[in-house]
Order: sequence, then structure tokens, then C-alpha cells
Amino acid sequence: MAKKRRGTGDQQLASAEEHAVKSESLFEAKQYADAALEAEKALQCLPLMARSSLTRGRALLYPALSKMVQEGGLPPAGLLEEAGRHFTLAVRLDPECEEAKGEVDSLQKLLSDLPQDPAPASAAGKEPSGAAAAVDVIIVGAGAAGVGCALMLTKTFGLDASRVLLIERGEGVGDTFRRWPAEMRFISPSFNNQGWTNSFDLNPV
Repeated sequence: MAKKRRGTGDQQLASAEEHAVKSESLFEAKQYADAALEAEKALQCLPLMARSSLTRGRALLYPALSKMVQEGGLPPAGLLEEAGRHFTLAVRLDPECEEAKGEVDSLQKLLSDLPQDPAPASAAGKEPSGAAAAVDVIIVGAGAAGVGCALMLTKTFGLDASRVLLIERGEGVGDTFRRWPAEMRFISPSFNNQGWTNSFDLNPV
């Protein structure tokens, strides 16, 4: 019986591939109506692919759960994530697959019930900074280049200013630039078109 089902599945996949290839050829030939029909035939194998994705997720998850019950400990986080991806994919491929929906719900409940690992501490033995964890960009150096980069990211490219962190080791903004020799202070990075440097740019950094 298993061999018969496998043969039927292989035939469905082969037929789907033929329809997919044919639909692409028809599309390239601008025979859009026929291309749509062939593509629809190819998509009829999605429930079969959903079953395969569901089965793979179960095959990954169930042995890990059995081991957890027998020996204690937690399943690897990566394994749970992969099983979840396969269950989710099965639902997307076949939204009417109640088994896949049930597995998604069960896995989500399992994850909520499992004890959470403590957050890793930093090298100094302290929790990582909340500010550093909540930003998308960290700019090191609040000189002309650093300030200009921050302005370009937030004003020109639209990044949220609260998620751009500008840090400077000196006592204030542009501390290094202020210590340049006076005859070099007319040199600045190429942000003059933004109108904030009040200088011309002889030799862009």
C-alpha cells in the first residue's frame, strides 16, 4: 500500500512539474489564458507538498519530545524552530490542513510552557546594555564624518533617529576635529550639500 501511495505521489509531482514548465512556456509566448490554466494544474500538488512538510516537521519533533520525556532536558532550540517552519509551511501550502494547524498550535503552547534560558551575560559579567540592543546602527565617532553619517541615515534615508546610536570617546561632539591644526579645519567630509558644516571641501575625507 505504501509503495502504491509513493508511486501516486511521484506521478503527481512529475505531472505538476510538467504543467509548471508548460505554463512558463505559454507565458513567454504571451498565451496568458492557457498559461494560467497550466499553472493552476501545477498548483494542485500543493496539498501533497503540505503533507510532506508536515511529515518532516513531525519526524524532527517527535523523537526530541520522546527524549525530553524519558531523559529530561530541553530539545535543541534550532530543532524546534525548524519543525515550526515546516508546520507553518504546510499551513501556507494547504490552508485547509487541520493537522498542520494543530501542530502549529501545539508547538506554540509547548514553547510557551518551556522554561526560558537566561539571557547571556556580557564579558564583564553584566547584562548587555538595553540601549545597544535596541538600535539598528551604531556609529563610532561623533566627528564631522560620524555626525554627517547619522544625519544622512535619519534625514535622507529615513531611519528612526531613536534607533541610530552615535558614540564619541572624547568630551564632546567633534572633539578630535577640534584638535586638528587650525590650517586643516577647512577640510571636512563630503556632507557640505547638507548645509551643516559651514565649510567648503578642498580635500574630501
